[in-house]
Amino acid sequence: METIPFRYSMLNASRKLYELLLAEEKLNCDWESNGILILYKEEKNMNDFAATNEILKEYDLDAKLLVGKALFEKEPTLREDVVGGWLHETDSHVRPDKLMAGLKEVILKQGANIEEGCMSHEL
Repeated sequence: METIPFRYSMLNASRKLYELLLAEEKLNCDWESNGILILYKEEKNMNDFAATNEILKEYDLDAKLLVGKALFEKEPTLREDVVGGWLHETDSHVRPDKLMAGLKEVILKQGANIEEGCMSHEL
């Protein structure tokens, strides 16, 4: 638990840096800031997350519990065996393949040399 403040600071800093990098370099990597929905088939497992969510509240990282109609309005294509989910609205996601391709392009434009498919024997 004592690592949470450090992780929180790191997450916030890295998110700001990603947003700055994506804006400045105009990288197209399908960045979306519409949250992540963690789904559950078993009510017990879903309810067990509530204690963790209370800790996350201290850092404005808490999730919103979605069940029943609210869940299926958010994600209409879910199977009926899903009992609920926690929506982490502050999360974002990206296509890693597009991000890496975009970063590679930026690095090459700056004059770097990238060697691919070679063995590394020492660092």
